[in-house]
Amino acid sequence: MIKVISVLFLSLSLFAYTPVVYAQVPFGGLDVIQIPCTCTAGYFWAVKFVPFFNPSVPTTGVLVYQLGSIKFLNYVLHPGAWALGLYIPGAGQCYIGFAPYCVYVPNFGLISPITGTSL
Repeated sequence: MIKVISVLFLSLSLFAYTPVVYAQVPFGGLDVIQIPCTCTAGYFWAVKFVPFFNPSVPTTGVLVYQLGSIKFLNYVLHPGAWALGLYIPGAGQCYIGFAPYCVYVPNFGLISPITGTSL
């Protein structure tokens, strides 16, 4: 009886946790401007890339960057740096302004920690 209950509990616990997996998309571009997301909790910045190269369309684009998320030493995202890496589509939220007057900044997604920049 105990074996049946433990097997049942184990099988139910395996289905209780379903991890969320986000597909990461490669990108590249020149960082031209960074704007702090003043109405977003945490240290987020909206970064505009011109040109913004992604697999679908080469264009200009904005990605959201969380300060300290790039793990490569001496390669900090800053205006004038070329960036190459991955981003998570639809994951970035950026609002600028001062509460209660906050405006959403349209963006492609959140920059992944697997991103590097030129010096």
